[in-house]
Amino acid sequence: KPMVFNGQIVDYYITKFEDDKITVPIGVFIGKQSEFKQESERILPIERKNRSHYYRCIKIEIPEGYECKDYQNLNVEVYDAKEAQNAQCMFTAKVTKEGNYIIIRSDEYYNQLYYPVEDYTLYQKVINAAADFNRAELIFKKK
Repeated sequence: KPMVFNGQIVDYYITKFEDDKITVPIGVFIGKQSEFKQESERILPIERKNRSHYYRCIKIEIPEGYECKDYQNLNVEVYDAKEAQNAQCMFTAKVTKEGNYIIIRSDEYYNQLYYPVEDYTLYQKVINAAADFNRAELIFKKK
């Protein structure tokens, strides 16, 4: 059975307030992510200890008197295969506006425990997509 957490966070410390805009670092809500930077040729395969699947739904209320226009730029779909249905690992983030909220639905899973060295870059691009999203920000500008 999956472990499910629901919560509400009100935090003024991670949010940046400026004269005409508010910046929310939404990537922090998916948690710290590993990043694979390969400066030399990979020699060993990837071996994971366990399979994992993370589904996150983040709901951010648009502050009164502000608007968020560029949220669609945060949409991401990265798979370790050409076809999504054949993927053994993936990271996606789908960002929509629903009423007065920006909704981020992120799905990340790793079903394969072993990646041969020749498939390292397929795994690497998924890991790095999650790490890149961890630095994502939503910007709300005054109307």
